[in-house]
Amino acid sequence: MYKIRDAKTSDNVQVCNVLRRSILEVCASDYNEKSVIDDWLSNKTEDNVSQWIESDSTYSVVCINKYDDILGFGLASLKGEILLMYLVPEALFKGNGKLMLERIEKRLSNEGISEIYTISSITAKAFYERNGFIKNGDPQLVGTIKGDFPLLKRIAPSKPLKPDTPR
Repeated sequence: MYKIRDAKTSDNVQVCNVLRRSILEVCASDYNEKSVIDDWLSNKTEDNVSQWIESDSTYSVVCINKYDDILGFGLASLKGEILLMYLVPEALFKGNGKLMLERIEKRLSNEGISEIYTISSITAKAFYERNGFIKNGDPQLVGTIKGDFPLLKRIAPSKPLKPDTPR
């Protein structure tokens, strides 16, 4: 059984492993240029992951199994952009991505966000479309591959939090 929880800075090593495994084992077959994969992996470091989790301008979640192993990571800006959404191969197609996305959408809704944006990979595009995202521009090149897909989803914002509410 998998659960979603807020990410913690101490998750950085496992999250970094999830990101790297997902890119290499799930996404790489859609992007057949070594330089593209190398560039994609270049900022997936433990220090960067810590900074992303600690940032006051982002919200991040992890997917964990019953042993508290991290199998997925999602990161969004509090302005409404999904920045990262990755799962390791063994956690795919079990509803985990949807659960992470729903948790992020709820937080963004609580921030008063009404539109969520993302630039999807080839690999994740169908996932986002299944979860209500629509085309939001033409695909962009990644190396020589049309591999970045701008997508958009409209959500209903909840009542914004009071300015003095801890976040």
